[in-house]
Amino acid sequence: MSGVDGMCRPLGYQGFVFVGEQFAGTLSPQPMNSRTDGDMARIFLTSPSRLWVEYKRYDNDDPLCCPSEMNQVWFNIEAKNAKPLLIPTEVMTEA
Repeated sequence: MSGVDGMCRPLGYQGFVFVGEQFAGTLSPQPMNSRTDGDMARIFLTSPSRLWVEYKRYDNDDPLCCPSEMNQVWFNIEAKNAKPLLIPTEVMTEA
């Protein structure tokens, strides 16, 4: 996290995934800001090598409290060159 807004919500934050002490990847291609499109909502570790993340999706007319959709992105953690690598495998949208 690089900062907060006036209500202490995170700005410029990122989710990092590690397997043991080895870095596997990030949960977003760029830093996220609270209450903006792509803001991370929840993370679920479903097995030692699989997780899914919910991201908020805002339309132009959505109030900042209430995104109209959520994306669920499934990730696998696979071994590449003896190192863990976080790989997005599926995206689903909920209204």
